[in-house]
Amino acid sequence: MQLPESAINGALASVLTRMNQNWSVTAEPAGVIKDCAGSRVDILVEQFKNSRLVLQNELAPARTVEEVAVERLGKRFASDGSVISGAVALRTPASLNMCRTVEEAQDKLSTLELEYALFRLIPNSVGDSPTNVNRTPATPHKFLKGPIPALAEFLLNAGTGDFLFHESLQALDEGVEEAIEVLKAMTQTSDQLKSKLANILMQSFSDEGISQGLGIAATVVINATLFQQTLAVQYDNVMSLAQMRARGMLHQTGVINQGRKILEINYWPIYSIAVSVLEAIDEPYVASEFVQRLSATTQKLIDLEVATTHDLCGIVFQRFMTERKYLASFYTRPESARLLAHLAVPDLDWASPSVYSGFKFADYACGTGALVHGVYQRVSHLYEFAGGNPSSVHAHMMENNVTAADIVPSAAHLTATLLTSLFPHKTYRTSRVEVPDYGRIGDEDRVCLGSLELLAEEQEYFSTLFPNPSDGKVIGPEGEAELSYQLTAIPKSQDLVIMNPPYTRSMSDWIDGAHGTWKPFNALGNSEETQALMRSRERELTANVDCYNGYQSMPSAFCGVADRMLKEEGTFAFVLPMTSLQGCSWHKFRTMLAQNYLNVVAVSIAKRKAIDCSWSADTDLAEVLIVGRKNGSNDQNSDRKPRGTLVTLGERPPNSMMATEYAQAIKSAVGARSHLTRTLEDGPFGGTPLTVGDEVIGELLSVPMSDVSWNELGIRDLSLAQFVHQLSKGTLWFPGSRRPISDEIAIERIESFATVGYADNNIANNTRAAYQRIPVSQNPDFPMVWKKESSKQRSLVVDPDQEGRIKTEREDLAFRIWDRRSCSLIAREVSFPSQSLVTAYASTSVIGGRAWPNVQLKSPAHEKAFVLWGNSTLGLISFWYYSSRQQVTRGMVTVTDIAELPWFDPTSLSSDQLAEVEELFQDLQERKFKAVGAADEDDARIELDQRLLVDILRLPKAILEPLARLRSKWCSEPSVAPN
Repeated sequence: MQLPESAINGALASVLTRMNQNWSVTAEPAGVIKDCAGSRVDILVEQFKNSRLVLQNELAPARTVEEVAVERLGKRFASDGSVISGAVALRTPASLNMCRTVEEAQDKLSTLELEYALFRLIPNSVGDSPTNVNRTPATPHKFLKGPIPALAEFLLNAGTGDFLFHESLQALDEGVEEAIEVLKAMTQTSDQLKSKLANILMQSFSDEGISQGLGIAATVVINATLFQQTLAVQYDNVMSLAQMRARGMLHQTGVINQGRKILEINYWPIYSIAVSVLEAIDEPYVASEFVQRLSATTQKLIDLEVATTHDLCGIVFQRFMTERKYLASFYTRPESARLLAHLAVPDLDWASPSVYSGFKFADYACGTGALVHGVYQRVSHLYEFAGGNPSSVHAHMMENNVTAADIVPSAAHLTATLLTSLFPHKTYRTSRVEVPDYGRIGDEDRVCLGSLELLAEEQEYFSTLFPNPSDGKVIGPEGEAELSYQLTAIPKSQDLVIMNPPYTRSMSDWIDGAHGTWKPFNALGNSEETQALMRSRERELTANVDCYNGYQSMPSAFCGVADRMLKEEGTFAFVLPMTSLQGCSWHKFRTMLAQNYLNVVAVSIAKRKAIDCSWSADTDLAEVLIVGRKNGSNDQNSDRKPRGTLVTLGERPPNSMMATEYAQAIKSAVGARSHLTRTLEDGPFGGTPLTVGDEVIGELLSVPMSDVSWNELGIRDLSLAQFVHQLSKGTLWFPGSRRPISDEIAIERIESFATVGYADNNIANNTRAAYQRIPVSQNPDFPMVWKKESSKQRSLVVDPDQEGRIKTEREDLAFRIWDRRSCSLIAREVSFPSQSLVTAYASTSVIGGRAWPNVQLKSPAHEKAFVLWGNSTLGLISFWYYSSRQQVTRGMVTVTDIAELPWFDPTSLSSDQLAEVEELFQDLQERKFKAVGAADEDDARIELDQRLLVDILRLPKAILEPLARLRSKWCSEPSVAPN
C-alpha cells in the first residue's frame, strides 16, 4: 500500500521539527489561509511572528508544484491577516511513496536529495501591494538540490522576508542620518566631541570624514538600546524603552543609568562604548536631541517587531553590521562571509557534543565580526540539525572557543554584539573578544602590534579592553580591571582561523604632512617615534615567518599568525588580494600553502570591474577566497605532488542565502567528485562546470601548487588557461580541437635567449639610481621610453620620450645599464581594453624606462621577431595569462617576471625566416593597431597572425580558423573586452 502524500508531509514536518528548537513545523494545518476554508497548505514553517513560510510539496516529477506555491502568495493568514509573502515549492523523490509507515519515511528522508525553490513577493515602491514575484533560483523550473540539512538551512535563511529587513534598515538609515546631523553641528563649533569620539573609538576622523565617525557612534547606541529590548524580557531590573518613557527616564542620564545597570549583569563589550559615547556629549540640548532621535529610531524598529524574539533580533543585528554604510571600512560583504564560513567549517561528526564543544575558531582581525559570526552560526546550526542544543553551550563557547580581536574598540564592540545575539538570553562570565594593544605601552619604549604579537615566542597576548580615559582603567568582561592583562594564546590550538586581514603595506606614508610615518602604524594617534618603534617590532616579529614578505607586510604577516595558531588538520580560511596567488612578492606564501596545506581551494570572480571581483565591501581590488587544511602527522611524509582547486565564479552570490548553496556546490565538487575535476594539464577542454540548481555558476580546475603563480584566477573560460599551458610547452592546441596542431613551437623563458634590462628604480627616480631623468633632446646620449601613452603608442615603432644624465659616482652602474640597451621593449603594465601594444620597437637603442623595460637580443632582426610575437594573438594571450591582474583589466609584470615569461625564441629562426621577419616588420611598422581587447576586429593584428604563424613559422594554413575562434573567445573575457 502506498503512503499517502499527507503522511509524507507529516514525516517531513517531524524530521524538520527536530532540527531547530526555535521553529514550529506543522503538516496539513487547517484554516491557515483567510477566506479559503477549502484550501490548505502542505506544510507551515513558523520561526517567529514575522517569519512564516508555506511549503507546497509534491512527489517528483511534480509538474504543478511551482504554480500552486505561487498561488499562495498575496493571500492572507487567517490568524492575523498578514500577507503570505514567501512560499517554497518542494519536490520529494517518488520513492517515498513506497514506504509503508511514517517512521520508515522519516528514516528514508535522511538518505534522499530533495529539490526546492523559493518564491517571494517583491513589494511595490509605494505601499505594500506586490508587483512581482522573485524566484530563487531565478531560472523557471530549475530547483536547488540537497539533503534534509541543506533544506533546513535554506528554510532558516528564507524564513525572514525582505519586507521586514527593507523597512528596518530604512528606519535605521534615516535615524542614523538624523543623529549625525545633530552631532555634526556640535563638532563644527568645537573639536572636543570629535576628540572624545576618536579616543573612544580609537579612530581619527578628518573633517571631511567626520560623518563616518558620528555614524559609528550613533549605530553603537542604537544597537545597545535595541538589544535592551531583548534583555528587558530576561531581567527584572532592565526596563524597556516603553517603560522608560512612561517613567520620564528617556533622556541622556536615564539611558546612561540603564546602560550601567546592564553592565552590572554582563554585556560589557556591548554597552561600555555605548555608555561612553553618551557621556561624551556634554551639551544638554544636543544630548537631549540625540537621545530623542535615536530612541525614536529604536522605537520604529521595535514597532516592526525586530526585537521581540532573539532569533530575529540576531539576524537584524547582523544586517546592521554588514549593511551599514558608515561601517564599510570594517566589513566583509555578508554573502562573502557566508560563503567563506561555509567553505571553511569542516565536515566533522557534529552530532557529537564533544566535537562541538571542543571546536575552537578565531579571527584575529575581526572588524564587525561577519566572518567569526558566520562560522559560529554555521557550527551551531550543524550541531542543532544533528539534535544538539547549541544555546546550552553558548557560555562555554564564548569563554573558551570563539576568539575575535581588533585594534579598533568599536569593531570589537560590534563583533561582541553579533556573537552575543546568537543566544542573547544566555550570559557568559568572560569572552575572548579582545582589543589588543597597538602602539606604545604607557611611558615605556615597548610597543605592541595588536594580533601580530601572536608571532612572538611568548605565549601571552596583551590586551586592553575598552579603555576609560578618565581614570586609566579598562572595562573587562565583569568590571573594571588593570590597564593591561594577559590572555593566554597557545600556538597550534585552533581548529579554524578565518580572516580578512588589513592589506596595508609596510611602507612610508606619502600622504601630505605625513612624512616620517608608516602606513600600517599611522593610526590611533601613534607618533612618528612610536611608528618607528612599531616598524622595528614588525621586523622582529616576522623574522622567522616563512610566508612573510616586506612588500605586502600586513596581510602576509596575518597569514603567518594563522599558520602558527592552527593545529594539525586545522583549517586556514582567508580573504586575500588576488596578487597573493599571482604576485612575485607573495611566492613564499604560495610555497607555504604547497608545503603545509592540503585540499586548498581558491575562489575568484570573473567580472570586468575590480570592485565586482572583490569579496570585501571597501576595496576595488580583485580578491580571492582561500581555504586549506593544514597537514597532519600522517601527511608529513607523503610523496604527493600538491594540487589545489581553482573555482572561478561568473558572479558573486546574489545574497547570503545563495552563498550557502554556492558553498554546498563547491564542497561537493571538490570532495567526493574531485577526481572528475578537469586539470590545467588537460587539453583545452575547459574547466568542470559548477552548477547550482542546474544553472552553471562557474568552473573548477585542478592546478599544481608551488611558489608559481596561479595565473588561472579570474579567467571565465578556463580553456584559455589550458591553451596557454600547452603553448608554454611548445604545443599549439586550440580549444575545440581534438588534438594539437603542432608541438614544435620554440617556446622558452625569455631569460634563456635574451637579456632583460634593469628595473626603473635602478635607472632613475631613486636616490641610488644611475641617471637623472630629463626631457629628451634631439640627440640624446642615454635615451629612454619612460611613459605609457596609449593614444600615441599605436604603431610598432615608438620614439624615446626621456633621456638620462649620469649622476656623480654612479658611472659604473650607468654603463652597466647602457650595456643592456636595445630597441625591443616589453610593457610593464597593459590595459587590455585601451592599449594597443604589449611589445614595441624603439626608433633608437634605449635603456628602457618605467613603462617599457628593454629586452636585448642578438640582432635587430631577432628583436623585431620578439616584438612581432608579443603583438600577435598568441603573444597577447601569453602576456595576459602570466601577468598579475589585480585591477582585472590591467596586466602587470615585474622585471623579474619578464625574465621568466614563456615566449617564442627568435634565435630558433633560420636566416631566411629572419629575412622574412624584417620584411613583415617593414610592412607593419606604420600600421595603427587597435586596442588589445579588440584584436578580433583588428585587420592589422589578423594580418600579423597569418604572416607570422603561417608564412614565417610554417604552420599549416588550417590554423587560421581555430585561431580566429581563439581570438574571439579571448576578446570576450571580462578582463580583456574593450570599453
